[in-house]
Amino acid sequence: MFIGPAFIIALIHVVGPTPPSSPDRPRARDPGGRVSDIRATLEAVQQRLNEFLQAAEPRPEEWVVLSNLVDPEGKAYDGARNRLVMFLANVQKETLVSTANGAVPVGDNRYAIVAPPLYVDLYVLVFANFYDASYLEGLKVLSLAISFFQQNPAFTRST
Repeated sequence: MFIGPAFIIALIHVVGPTPPSSPDRPRARDPGGRVSDIRATLEAVQQRLNEFLQAAEPRPEEWVVLSNLVDPEGKAYDGARNRLVMFLANVQKETLVSTANGAVPVGDNRYAIVAPPLYVDLYVLVFANFYDASYLEGLKVLSLAISFFQQNPAFTRST
């Protein structure tokens, strides 16, 4: 098992429609045909963090990978070596946010009951997967990632 520097960020996200897809980044769909907002959210954060790190420390490959640290057999995943690894550590229903009334008008004094939005907290672990000679570089990049999240405490669909 890898032991190294990491930190957890929590993202509060309303599960609902995602922004339009682009040809190079199509929307993921679950088996029921709905858009996967968790995937889209994490990919958007990964992209923004990569852009920030590339501006600060340019290099040919991306700094951040959205992945597990190990493969199903427990072996180190080579694609995560010398990168920051973002992975979903926990999903928890948000109970402090009040939900809207489920009744919506549909006509002459008639209302339909709809499910209120589901609010969830996504606990994302950002792990600096650098070791041996590149360990100090990993600490530097992890510090830059912490700075990124301090400068960007909230993300919206438009940002």
